[in-house]
Amino acid sequence: MYRCCYVLSDLETWYSKQFEDCGCVEGDRTDLITQIRSNPLFCRDQEAISYNYFVGTMEEYSIIYIYKEQ
Repeated sequence: MYRCCYVLSDLETWYSKQFEDCGCVEGDRTDLITQIRSNPLFCRDQEAISYNYFVGTMEEYSIIYIYKEQ
């Protein structure tokens, strides 16, 4: 099963209601960062986005992602 998740920056928390109305659930930024750090090839175009930039973006900004439950 797949689930749409969101993680908001501290400046954009007012969007949570809109995301939840669309069926997205609040995600876990720490879990997402752990998965990214454990796999440097995690879901990105390596030529277009550097690994450090990608991780920094995930740590700081609002994110919408799809999570596969196991």
